[in-house]
Amino acid sequence: LDPDHILLRPLTEDFSDPAHLFRADMGNRKVTHGHPFAQEYGYGADWMRKGVEVSEEDSPARKIRQQEAADYYPAGPPYLATGRDFYLIAKKWTEYVPKVHKV
Repeated sequence: LDPDHILLRPLTEDFSDPAHLFRADMGNRKVTHGHPFAQEYGYGADWMRKGVEVSEEDSPARKIRQQEAADYYPAGPPYLATGRDFYLIAKKWTEYVPKVHKV
C-alpha cells in the first residue's frame, strides 16, 4: 500500500470547513455538477505539455497561462466528482489517451 493512498478521514463533498483545505484561495468549496475536486499534486503545469497539444482548438485549456496552470490546476488523485461528471470525464479520457501516446 502506497502511503499517499491512505485516507485519513472520511471523504466529503463539502470543503467549506477551513480545516479540510490545504489552500485557502479556492473558489467553490463543494463538489457539484461541473465542479469536481482533486488533491493538489506536484505536477505543476506539466500536464500542459501534451494535454494542450491533443485538445480541441476551442478547448479552454488552450487559454490558460503556464503560471495559472501551475497555481490552480496541478490536480491528482483522489478525484471527487458527481457520477454524471465522472461519466463525461471518462468519455473524454478515452478520446485523449490514445492521442497522448502518439505525441
